[in-house]
Amino acid sequence: MENRGEDGKFRERKGGAVLSGLEIPTPEGFRVVNAERVVRVMMDGDCTIPIAAFIGDAAYAILQLGHTAYLADLKSAGTCVSIVSAESGGGDAGTQARVQNRKLFFSGFTVPFLFPELTLKYKYTGTTQLPAKAFRGDIDFAKAKLPTVQPNVDLGCLALLISYLNAQGGTIDSGSTTIRDNIASSTMTSSDLANEWNKTYGPIFTSAVGLCRTLNPDDFAALPSWCTSFIEGMEARHYNTLFGDTSTPEVDALFATMGKYKGAKESDRPSVLDQIKDDLQKVFPEVA
Repeated sequence: MENRGEDGKFRERKGGAVLSGLEIPTPEGFRVVNAERVVRVMMDGDCTIPIAAFIGDAAYAILQLGHTAYLADLKSAGTCVSIVSAESGGGDAGTQARVQNRKLFFSGFTVPFLFPELTLKYKYTGTTQLPAKAFRGDIDFAKAKLPTVQPNVDLGCLALLISYLNAQGGTIDSGSTTIRDNIASSTMTSSDLANEWNKTYGPIFTSAVGLCRTLNPDDFAALPSWCTSFIEGMEARHYNTLFGDTSTPEVDALFATMGKYKGAKESDRPSVLDQIKDDLQKVFPEVA
């Protein structure tokens, strides 16, 4: 659902993007006798993906091909992404550059740093933002009580999926989708950096570390503390420096190095991480 004002432009969402999350029993008349396999499908209320088509893809991938999950990948070559123009309430070139840097920091660095199996072992190189996703029904999200916040639900789903795969084995499949990317909403970009940090990106960035600590404690213990401490301890001042309206050569160099992390070989990631630390210290000397 789109929240637009009388001027036709997108307005800031109030209370987060998720209005309701429902899971209801299958009606008696449609229940399969002695069903042993179930697929849980989750779709964002504001995504433009045809529901029936995605359910069909997910059911085939999980029930027929035997994958553990099927994800709508915004980076797939077949994905059609429509960006809202500045005239219609979207962002200008500067705003879109900030969006790309945030995606790089989170999906291109933070997630593969905290959950390296996602790309290295399970070969999912798509986006962390998942407008639609489907999982085997025996992955118990309710029991896990994910310590995550909206709009960071997608990462919580991926983190639990990884812990399930590490324990039980399995594979991830993904495919193209169609989405309208609203970069003007409170979950993306506003003119108020404090709002962006307090309502959206602060909880997203800092809670990611807690997910790793909770779901993969052994792997978390092996991660370098300088990096986990920085991400979990980020404040508005860090956000303003990295994603404000103006940049510096040091910040630009940091993002250029971060851009090499996700695609690096497993053996090369430690050296890239060392370079990221050096670049980060030039921006924030207190990083140790």
